Amino acid sequence: MKSTEFITEDINELSNALKQANLGDKYFTQVLGTVEQIKLHCQPFLNEIEDPFSLLRGLRPTHEWAVNKPVRLDGRKPMSTPLWLHNELNDVFKQEFGAPFRDSIFCTGDASQAKVYGMVFCVFPIGTYEYLWSPEVRDLYQRFDFFRGKGHNQKDFVNQLDLKLYKTNGLNDAIARGHEIMVRTKNYYGLNMNNIWTDKNSGPIQNAIQDYLIE
Repeated sequence: MKSTEFITEDINELSNALKQANLGDKYFTQVLGTVEQIKLHCQPFLNEIEDPFSLLRGLRPTHEWAVNKPVRLDGRKPMSTPLWLHNELNDVFKQEFGAPFRDSIFCTGDASQAKVYGMVFCVFPIGTYEYLWSPEVRDLYQRFDFFRGKGHNQKDFVNQLDLKLYKTNGLNDAIARGHEIMVRTKNYYGLNMNNIWTDKNSGPIQNAIQDYLIE
């Protein structure tokens, strides 16, 4: 555990990096405050993750540098997946893994995949969380779309899934593979990687955030 002196030094370095980026008062306060909250409230995630910028999600485009989002953990309406399939998958996931994992946020380690769904944010689950993924399934909806495109009866899709391959651990492996990761958490923080990666001062900002978050 770092001493208070070193923690203070880290936050000062982060503050200086943000000031040099000339974000403006609003975004300076937003990023600094959010990263401090991530440090305080996302320790289970920070202890598991190897790279704090690696769990990604596409969100509606925004000028904000940081967001705090609630997650609907029941009764979620799917964007592309048929509702009947969404419900059947929730039933089998709940039976096998204890939770309806289609009522989750969908993340990936592949920035290009996240970008398909919107502006790329890195995700920090708040407090306790759980996740589910498969080494054999990159994207469950795309797998379903391919299945029915081959002329199969779409109602047979759930029955042909090999649930034994799904995992509730190995987050860093899932990220490295770029596979869909269903994450159940009540709330999460997100940092806008569109800004952090492309801003002319993104290197110092990213390094300062990482140094502050990872001891």
